[in-house]
Amino acid sequence: MFAMKGNVYLFSLRELLFVLATALITSGAMYLSYHLFPLQSHFLVSLSLLVFGVWFILSFFHDYGRALTFFTAVGFFTLPLNDFGATGFGKIVMFALAGVVFECVLFFFAERCRMLVFARASASVISSALLPLLSALVLSPASILTSFQEILNLVALASVTALVVSFISSLVVPYIKRHALMLKLEAYVA
Repeated sequence: MFAMKGNVYLFSLRELLFVLATALITSGAMYLSYHLFPLQSHFLVSLSLLVFGVWFILSFFHDYGRALTFFTAVGFFTLPLNDFGATGFGKIVMFALAGVVFECVLFFFAERCRMLVFARASASVISSALLPLLSALVLSPASILTSFQEILNLVALASVTALVVSFISSLVVPYIKRHALMLKLEAYVA
């Protein structure tokens, strides 16, 4: 078990395996979309899968730290994919930083307004908007200045996509969780 002080509670082996399995399924879907769609569409599909995966995990666990583990695992599992621009170790760093931002925004809004859906949606939008910026920073910091308009377009596109997927996830994930198999899985993981 992993234990930390504060609002990060015990991280059991079952929880870790569940988060890693969800990250593996999400990464597999990203690999499939990489071979099926052009690069721009693949970016949107990958971002949608990432946001939906985080919402799915956070519907099971209300503790902090799970989303960071999910983001980092997805970055690790999709190392060779060129979906967000960066590959290799830079991609893991990029996803880990996006996970840290997600956790910080989630903590801030969950403690301030106590509306968990709003906190998750805000964290999804802000961390998704940062992914193109972090990718540009990992590839070349000078690229932000030379192609500022294109990066700003990607930031806006990522934000809108994350907002739409957050809205859809807030409706779909509770419906999925009511399924008998998901109830058994939740009882097993808890």
